[in-house]
Amino acid sequence: MDSIDLNSVPINPPSIEKLDTVKTKSETPQNSTGSKSTDQQPLMGGCLGKGQHHFVDPGANVEEKNQDQSLDFQKARDAHLKQQRLTRSHDLQKKTTSTVKNSIRLGYILYEATIASRVTFSYELTGVWLEYWRTLMARIAHIAVKVEDLNQSAEFYEKALGFSPTGKSRSEDRARRSFSDGEINLTMLRYDSEDAALAKAAGGGPCIHHFAIEVDDVAKYVAQVREFGCEILSDPNKVPVKFRAPGGTIAEIVPVGRYRKGME
Repeated sequence: MDSIDLNSVPINPPSIEKLDTVKTKSETPQNSTGSKSTDQQPLMGGCLGKGQHHFVDPGANVEEKNQDQSLDFQKARDAHLKQQRLTRSHDLQKKTTSTVKNSIRLGYILYEATIASRVTFSYELTGVWLEYWRTLMARIAHIAVKVEDLNQSAEFYEKALGFSPTGKSRSEDRARRSFSDGEINLTMLRYDSEDAALAKAAGGGPCIHHFAIEVDDVAKYVAQVREFGCEILSDPNKVPVKFRAPGGTIAEIVPVGRYRKGME
């Protein structure tokens, strides 16, 4: 075997640039297929020196995407909440309007009821006062007229004048038909014979036979009538008490309320 002279073999050590290149290649990670990993991509910056590299983290793109999605979700949520507020505001406005309308209707109803109650109360109060006033003084409550045809006269006062019929009755010598104008009772009399005592008392033929005066104390007024010299024509202890007033007319004294239902 031939010997080799080591001194004759040229030794050329690698340059620093080549060593850096080899070192860089050996440090570059590879994937399972043997190719270089692309997880980190060097970006050559103009401000970086030779051999210096800048790597971008791929997780930054995911974070930015998540931030964009979060921003979109927040915008959608804000829009939904705004729509809900508008809907609630519209519903509240409708309810408020309906409440106001119902309040106005209720107020108008209460107003009408108040006016009606006042009118009713005033009418009732007036009625009470009239009743009280009637007890304080005598008043004409009934007029009796003697007629020839009872049915014809009754039809006339009812249909032509609109008087309200209040009843009809008969005693031993006469028939009656009673009407009212709302305040005064009007009674028509038809005697069986003009020779009857009471028929002749007012005069012969058709005429105003008598009128009735309501009083709060019959006995008291009968006594006063006698004091004036009036002739008592009926039983003074039995209502009605008929008498002949000064001037020749016939009248009668009755208690308050006797002719409310058309009694004669």
